Amino acid sequence: MPKGDWQIDFLSVKTVCWALSQERMLEKNNCNDTSQFLGYVSAKVVSASAPSRTDVIWFKPINNNTYDILYWNGTAWVSFLSAPGTTTYQSGLDELIEMLLDVGGIPEGTSVADLNGESFSSLFDQLLFPIVNPEYESPTALLQGSDPKLIKVATAADLILNASFDQANAGDITLFELSKDAAVISNSDSFTDTGAVLNAPGLIVYEGDYQYADGPVLDNSRGTPFPTGQILAGNIETNQVVYEWIYPWFWGVTNDIVTIDIPGGNEVLEKIAEDLAITFGSSSSEYLWFAVPSSEPSFLTWLVTLINQGSIGSPSDLFAAPVIESIASGNFSGIDYDLYVSNYPTEVVIQMIISQ
Repeated sequence: MPKGDWQIDFLSVKTVCWALSQERMLEKNNCNDTSQFLGYVSAKVVSASAPSRTDVIWFKPINNNTYDILYWNGTAWVSFLSAPGTTTYQSGLDELIEMLLDVGGIPEGTSVADLNGESFSSLFDQLLFPIVNPEYESPTALLQGSDPKLIKVATAADLILNASFDQANAGDITLFELSKDAAVISNSDSFTDTGAVLNAPGLIVYEGDYQYADGPVLDNSRGTPFPTGQILAGNIETNQVVYEWIYPWFWGVTNDIVTIDIPGGNEVLEKIAEDLAITFGSSSSEYLWFAVPSSEPSFLTWLVTLINQGSIGSPSDLFAAPVIESIASGNFSGIDYDLYVSNYPTEVVIQMIISQ
């Protein structure tokens, strides 16, 4: 049976054991309960390159037709499979030479000295099956709320809120809390805040918070647990969902500028961002008007086209300076609006931009 430079002649078959306490092999009748490795084969090395004890080596059965080979190195029996120079890497290169690139799982910068003495099995495992450690993914959380997010002051709304938790590599949820303006209102991640309302301009802010247990320890590509980066027990807050109660603004056209009913005009529920875009659609006999909460800055200019634009605020301008009108009834009773009315009737059929 050839093995490298070895040539083995089988001499006899003996049932033996390895005596742990004595560190040597014994015949079967000398074995006891603390012995191991029953069933060895005795053979003789006849090649020129023999181990230290050249007359006998032992074949240890691993499985059917597969054996490990033990030889005597002068002080102990050693596995032939780990004998230097037979199945280990022994380079003749300068030991200071380093790898210029990553190769498989062996990184750039590894020197000859680092690899000398490595078994070929280990080297091939590193080259062909590099260890890839898992990347732990943190959990995420989301809160969604029903629309619209802008609501008219003093109007009650049923706000539907749904939270979700992407566990990723975290543990299971242990607690959920839904907060309204920082006060916990529910432990359900599907909740309806019935009749939410503000009687003055302002915000209501909703936010969820998930608490979770330790996540599992993931294995690397070799099936070995890799705890570095494990997602430990903690909490994660969702995004905020914000609802805002505001006053609307109004616009219209009229033939009677003496009795303009502001709440009876066209209502626009949107935040004013320096500009108003209005398509009046007026005839040449109609006056234009718009009204905004008095808390807004004054509007100063209007524009239809580059050659059809002007200022606001004087008797000669398209729009006169605003007058303050107090809303008499409804959701805005007692609220002041700045009412802008055109100084003369005019036809405007395309959009007009009115700016602060």
